[in-house]
This record gives sequence, C-alpha cells and structure tokens, in this order.
Amino acid sequence: MGCAEYLLMATAMQTILREYTGEIGRMGEALANEFVRDHLNLQDTGFQPAYHGLDGVFRDSDRNLVVVDSKCTTSNNPFALLDPLKSGDKQLGRSWIESRASLMQNPNSEQCKAGPNNSAIGREIQNALSKNGPGVRSMLVHTNPETQEITAYELVGEDPGSQDNWEPVGYYTED
Repeated sequence: MGCAEYLLMATAMQTILREYTGEIGRMGEALANEFVRDHLNLQDTGFQPAYHGLDGVFRDSDRNLVVVDSKCTTSNNPFALLDPLKSGDKQLGRSWIESRASLMQNPNSEQCKAGPNNSAIGREIQNALSKNGPGVRSMLVHTNPETQEITAYELVGEDPGSQDNWEPVGYYTED
C-alpha cells in the first residue's frame, strides 16, 4: 500500500470516528433530557438543541430555568470535559450560558433556527440571569455507556471546572 492509500484510509477513519462520536453525543443528549423529565420531574420548555449549543432547557417546580448539558463517556470524571473553551468561558458557567442565550436570539444562528421557541427561551434565560437570585440552574447529566449508569449533578458553586462545585441530584442504573 502506498502513501496515497494510507492517507485515504486515515481520512476515512477520521470521518467514521467523527460521525460515531457525534452520534454517541446525540444519543447521550436525548437520554439526558428524558432522564431529567422522568426522574427529576423537570418540565419541557419546547427548546430544540443545536450543535455547540445548550443540550436542554427545562423548568423546575419553582419555574426556574434549568440548563442541561450532557456528557456520554466512560470516564468517572465528566467534569474534566468542562474545560475552558477557546473564549475562556467554561461550559455551564454563567458567561457561557449568557453567550448561548444570545445566540438563541440571533436569527442567523443555528441555535435560533433549531426550534421555533428557542429565541423566546434565550430571551428568558438572559432576563433570569440579569436578576439577583438563582433564576437559572446549571445541570450536568453524565451517562456511562459501559456501566449503564446515569448521574445528574447540579452546579452549586461559581466554577463549573471544579468537581467540588457539583452536587449529585439524581442517579439511575439498571441494577
């Protein structure tokens, strides 16, 4: 096999891996959203997710908004996946949520185009964040496909990158 064949094979492998990873992520997001509705009694808002946006937006019994991010990994430390982004924002941190809410209101963005309610939900998130008090809760739902365990965590501190700032709020396993 020559260099061209190796290069072609490597490119094909990258494409398959990217598609596989994307599909696992989409499945994890769907499972996380179903879990928070069924096991944490969060109410649907009509939000529709888009690539590189929020994975879910729900309401709790006090009508607070709950922003959900899903991680589907065999790692025991899903918080490591919340590393700072290129912008310096940390996933599920206040500024990250604010920037996603802003995109949800931009008619040219995928976050807005993904669903008819997204723009209004984005505006509601920004309004809730501008008030004093919680208003918007951040939740990480970790699905481990090997152990078939789902754990939901709520951010209770300022820094989403620190495991100490997350408190478990829900758990499910087949056992």
